[in-house]
Amino acid sequence: MGELYSALPRGATLHVKAPEIPGDQYKLSVESPIFAAEHPALIARVLLALDQAVRRPPPDGAHVQVRLPPVALHWQAAAPALHALRMGVVTAELYTGSLNDGDGTLYLSVDVREGSIRGRTERACPSCVLESFAGQTADLSPGARGHSDLQSVATAEGAREKGSERAL
Repeated sequence: MGELYSALPRGATLHVKAPEIPGDQYKLSVESPIFAAEHPALIARVLLALDQAVRRPPPDGAHVQVRLPPVALHWQAAAPALHALRMGVVTAELYTGSLNDGDGTLYLSVDVREGSIRGRTERACPSCVLESFAGQTADLSPGARGHSDLQSVATAEGAREKGSERAL
């Protein structure tokens, strides 16, 4: 690998990004000026060789310590609860599941670097209450009261759902 890498054109840069959490994707890239026709194939060979080298297991006896940030540990610990909601793993950082009526998808992803999760749904809702607010958006935080009609609808619907969950 060293010989192959040293043959790259002057000014070439290899970038290696390890996975954020185990099971996630790693990224390898090479940026280089091109001075000769053989340089593109050389870069491809470097990437192929490096890909093969990094996918090998660690040598026997090597101590591999993975120090995950708390957000990654929480995300991994949440797996049983997400599976109970019939959500499936797409990547190490993304789960998806069907909405209750099966006519839409729920996406839940983690951003380890930002220490946050994002959940979202998107689907058509013919004749639903949101159609009367066409083109509007609203952002709410827990405990906030809605100041616009759309915010009031969102908080009222959320409160109604929370009350029905308690009844279950």
